[in-house]
Amino acid sequence: MLEDKWIDHENVTVQYNNGPEILQNMLENYSDETNLYFEQIKKGIFEILKSGDQIKFNRLIILINFVFDTNGVDFINGGQRDGQMSLGSLKVLTLGLLLGLKTDETLELFGEHWQEIKSDPDSDIHPNITELNGGGIEAVKVFGLPFTQKHK
Repeated sequence: MLEDKWIDHENVTVQYNNGPEILQNMLENYSDETNLYFEQIKKGIFEILKSGDQIKFNRLIILINFVFDTNGVDFINGGQRDGQMSLGSLKVLTLGLLLGLKTDETLELFGEHWQEIKSDPDSDIHPNITELNGGGIEAVKVFGLPFTQKHK
């Protein structure tokens, strides 16, 4: 694994107001291949969000896993303190923060799981999505940076 010179992955807090800056610093030190893959993911996400099409949660996770190794780190999402229990939510919430997405855009990244919550708002099957919907992306804090470069 490539050591990142710019940041201590364990001692950074990613939140709404600093995500895009952390992303810029992160990608400056990653390989051209990693940057290319990430830019394609980013472009695809924005195109899908703009078109109104539904993102497929599992496909997004596969793309993230292709580009990055993921380390479980603690995160707070409203009243949820999840730690390493929900890596899928951690990946999506971190991606939303790094891209500077709004709450509604980040919710769309959860794809079919978000659709389930919208069709049954009283459900408790996806607490991280419910918390994000209630508290907003501004209430999300990720303690550490879960993404490290896979392609050198």
